[in-house]
Amino acid sequence: MTSKTYPAFPHPEPKAIIVFCGDPRFLVATTSFITDELGFKQGEYLPLSVPGGIASLSEPFALPKDFKVLKEGLQFYLEHMGSITEVILISHEDCRKYHALVEKLGSLKTIKGAMAERQYADLEKVAVVASNLVTRKIAVRRYYARFANEERTQVVFEAA
Repeated sequence: MTSKTYPAFPHPEPKAIIVFCGDPRFLVATTSFITDELGFKQGEYLPLSVPGGIASLSEPFALPKDFKVLKEGLQFYLEHMGSITEVILISHEDCRKYHALVEKLGSLKTIKGAMAERQYADLEKVAVVASNLVTRKIAVRRYYARFANEERTQVVFEAA
């Protein structure tokens, strides 16, 4: 056991919940985007990083168990942390969870158009789900992250 200590937030009052995929290709960019563009410092938001991010809340595409877990988690935080006034949803290009869902469901019929089009549509659907989880008014913002160059070393976030 280590004797090193780490800082804690004794009275956290997060302002937002941010739902995103934990894909390591996007993780550094997502963390920087949250801090630099959205203006949140650590402790001011609750990061919900799950495979596929919003894919788990997109019915009927989501697997029922994934939908239940993420929906109930979001609802819990929104109901028990009154300081949260918004939910931020981030999806990204070439999401492996989306590809896995297509393989598991066995057909591309579940996706209308290209994968990115499906993700943009899911961002809209999930925004409605998130805003209906509690009776109080919460803002919902949506973003789509994509590679900005052929080398896939830079990422850009677009409002969706």
